[in-house]
Amino acid sequence: MKETVPNQKIYDDIIKFSHIEESSESTRKLLRNKFAFLMDHVFFRKREDYKQGTKAVVPMNEAAIVRNLLYKAITPAEDNLIY
Repeated sequence: MKETVPNQKIYDDIIKFSHIEESSESTRKLLRNKFAFLMDHVFFRKREDYKQGTKAVVPMNEAAIVRNLLYKAITPAEDNLIY
């Protein structure tokens, strides 16, 4: 089996390196929803492809891509502007 990274590790990395309140359950729910959309509609994966039991995982070689896309998806639009 390929090496995988749990989605919770990706969420923790995003929260650690951004200015998001860590204890906010709404932030975690937002990340879970965006992760599911990303995997279903961008990576074209079925839920059973990225679930191991009850845990969602990402292949190691795609983890950085998923993390960066999720980070951009939850940061305010003014932070994404290029001047």
